[in-house]
Amino acid sequence: MKHRIAWLDIAKALGMFFIYVGHFSTAAGKLYPFVFTFHVPMFFFLAGCSEWLAKPESFDHFLLKSVKSLLIPMFLFSFASIPANYVVCRMTGKAFDLASGLHHIFNGNIRVHFYAASLWFLSCLFVMKLVFYFLRRYLRLRLLLFVACLGLFIVANTLLPNSPVVAPSWAYNVDSMLYYIIYFCLGYCLMAPIEKLLAPSTVIKWKNVVIYILFALLSVYAVMLFLGTNLLAFLYIPGKLAMVYDLIVPMILTLWVILLSHMLRMVKPLSLLGRDSLYLCGSEYIIKSFIAVSLAILGWQEPVSTPLYTAGYTLLILLLCWIILVPIERFLFRKMKIT
Repeated sequence: MKHRIAWLDIAKALGMFFIYVGHFSTAAGKLYPFVFTFHVPMFFFLAGCSEWLAKPESFDHFLLKSVKSLLIPMFLFSFASIPANYVVCRMTGKAFDLASGLHHIFNGNIRVHFYAASLWFLSCLFVMKLVFYFLRRYLRLRLLLFVACLGLFIVANTLLPNSPVVAPSWAYNVDSMLYYIIYFCLGYCLMAPIEKLLAPSTVIKWKNVVIYILFALLSVYAVMLFLGTNLLAFLYIPGKLAMVYDLIVPMILTLWVILLSHMLRMVKPLSLLGRDSLYLCGSEYIIKSFIAVSLAILGWQEPVSTPLYTAGYTLLILLLCWIILVPIERFLFRKMKIT
């Protein structure tokens, strides 16, 4: 990456919070449907932004770097999740199935099939980056890149036997890649204008006014959506054309998070947290299992009865993961020369 961008790192930190809270499912109350409206597309969008910042490189070097930064960590975090799953199964009286777990791991952790719910993202992003590398190599114009990725998005919505969103089934999440690559492409194509919009300027004095007005409008939309009212519901058209709505709404909320991140850009801890999004993603199941088991031993229940409690508990888990697990993982990964 050419340089660190504070709002991009902070957006990743906020994204990890949304991922953690979303995986509490309906126990998170209104937070659950809210974050699932956009948090996965947003993360692929941010990955596309990071891809735009990366230096051009040969395919051999690109492949090796992608294997080391995504595929190997996926396997390491997956294997580390097995003992956590064993403990959880023993505590809850469920059957521990090692063979099934290994099958899912070597199959690329197909989304919604593996207990460590975040790890599918790493294998999917690995495949996505490979596909996008060749698309970018042969389709040099951004418009052609967008058209090609939009075509894959349409194929995923119309021609696949099972919906990649509802029932993903392909190894290494290739079907999910076809669906989400449009967001990755949008991040790649829109990173330059977003940087230009958010860059400080003494010449264009009205720029900050525009940013704050836009943020205020998007915040109203986000709050209303959280409360259960979608102000853009009129855009929804049942059937195949629903994909247009499915594309627009996540991007609006992603822009809201980016503007929020821009306003929080001076909060250094958030920026540092976002830089460790790989470790936070890989460690989610482990830290959640550890804390849930610890609370169960003490005879306590997880405080996820209301959105406010769930948000606070999620923040605590995220911080404990960052403070306890991430330094150890970062040290081990560096020793193994993975990152």
